Amino acid sequence: MTGFIRDLAARIASAKKQPLIILLTAVILTACSTTEDARRALNGKWLRKNSDDFVAQYGVPQSQYVRQDGKTILAWGSHESVYVPATTTTYGGYPIPIECSIQLTISKDHTIEKIEILEETSRCNELFN
Repeated sequence: MTGFIRDLAARIASAKKQPLIILLTAVILTACSTTEDARRALNGKWLRKNSDDFVAQYGVPQSQYVRQDGKTILAWGSHESVYVPATTTTYGGYPIPIECSIQLTISKDHTIEKIEILEETSRCNELFN
């Protein structure tokens, strides 16, 4: 009988973890597609456009750096967490990070030459798409 209880306890513990595993898999897969969506949206709308227009729409960058070749790197970021409360199938709640960090390479004439998404968990798609 002890083996049966042990097996049953293992099955219950495994079943309690399945929703979390499914949720994390969905988040990872969604992040991949939404990152590409955000990349396409940013490049389609802003690549080879004036950086002053980008700044007017999204605000002052968090940081900037002027390279030796005269090009400027501008960086923006949004870092938040959403708390997922405990349910009957999980032990305690947990935070899920929602992040977006982008970097623009700007030419001397203020043209956006390159847009990079450095960090993303679907937030960039929400902000820029």
